[in-house]
Amino acid sequence: WRALRPPLTVSLPPYRRDMVECAGGRLTLRNDGSPNVAPFYIDRFEVTEADWGAFLAAHEEIEPPRHWGGDRTPPPEDRLLPIVWVDLHAARAYARWLGKRLPSRPEWEWAALGSRPFPYPWGALSPWLRANTLEASLGGRTTVGLFPSGVSPAGCFDMVGNVKEWTSSSVQPYSDQYFVKGGSFEDPLQVGSGRTILQTYELVPGEWLRVEVRPRTLLDWFMDEIGVPRRTRRMRYRTPVESRPIQERLATDGTRDGTLGFRCAMGLDAHDAAKARYKRAEELINRLGARDPVTWVFSTWSARRELLALGRAALEPLRLAHARIDDERFRSRVASVIEELGASASVQ
Repeated sequence: WRALRPPLTVSLPPYRRDMVECAGGRLTLRNDGSPNVAPFYIDRFEVTEADWGAFLAAHEEIEPPRHWGGDRTPPPEDRLLPIVWVDLHAARAYARWLGKRLPSRPEWEWAALGSRPFPYPWGALSPWLRANTLEASLGGRTTVGLFPSGVSPAGCFDMVGNVKEWTSSSVQPYSDQYFVKGGSFEDPLQVGSGRTILQTYELVPGEWLRVEVRPRTLLDWFMDEIGVPRRTRRMRYRTPVESRPIQERLATDGTRDGTLGFRCAMGLDAHDAAKARYKRAEELINRLGARDPVTWVFSTWSARRELLALGRAALEPLRLAHARIDDERFRSRVASVIEELGASASVQ
C-alpha cells in the first residue's frame, strides 16, 4: 500500500532557531566575585509584542499592557517592537509557558560580552551608530534586530539600548530588587563618571571607621576593679574599595515601565529535552501524512493521540508544519490536532 501511495512528508526548521548557544566561562565585565557561567541558551532577540499577544491569547487572566489601550492584540505596526510594561512576575510566567526561564545577571552579561575585555558587544566605543541609545536620538523603541553591527559575540541583538531587560538575579537574597540590564533608548553609552551602559556595579571607597583599643595589662585590670577610669586609644581606618550595585540598574519585581522588557534563556538539559520532544513531534506529524488505508488505521491515529499528549510542546512544530504543507487533506489533519489542543493554527 505504501509503495502505491507513499505518505506525504514535511520538513521543519531546526529547533529553537531563535536561540543561540553560549559556551559560558569567566566574566570580565567587573571583579565582584561572580562565579564562572555554565553553558546555556538565550534568545537571539528580545520578546516582541507579537510574542506577547500569543501568550495573552492562551492566558485570559493576564491583563494586556497599558499601551495597547485595553486590546489583547498589539497594533499591526508594533508587532516586531520589544514588549514593555511587563513586570517580573508576568515575564517569568511567559518564560515558563515556553519551557524557558529568565537569564541570570552573569548569564546575561556573558551573552552580551563573552570573555572579551571590552565594554560593549561590538568592542570599544565606536563613532558609528550600533545601538538604539540616547546618542541615536530615535526617541523610542525600534524593531528588534535593527542594528546588526551591534550584535554580541554570542549572536544576540539589542544587548545595548532599545529596552532594558529583566534578569532573575536579585541584589541580595530575599530582596525584591532585581538587576535590569542593557539600558534603553533613553540611556547614553557612557555617563559622566566613566561608567558604561552595561556596568551593574561601581567601585566606591569604604567609609572611615573609628575603633577604640584598650590595652589589657595587669594594671588595667586593677584599675577596672577599683573603678578608676583609664584612657583608651582611638584609631581610625578606611575600608578597602568596595563593589556596590548601581541603583539605577535595579528595579522592584512589580515594576512596569515603558522602557523595560526581557528575553528568555534555557539550561542545556532543558534545551536538549525540548529538542528531543520537537524531533518526536516532527516524526508524528509526518505520520499524519499517510495516504494508504493500512497506515491510516494502524499508525495515524496513534500519532494523533501522542501529539495531543505532548500538549504545548507539539504546538510550535504543528503550526510550522501547517504553514509549510500544500496538500489540503494533510493540512486539515494537522489543523484538527491544533484545534483539539485549544489553539489557533496561525503561526504567531
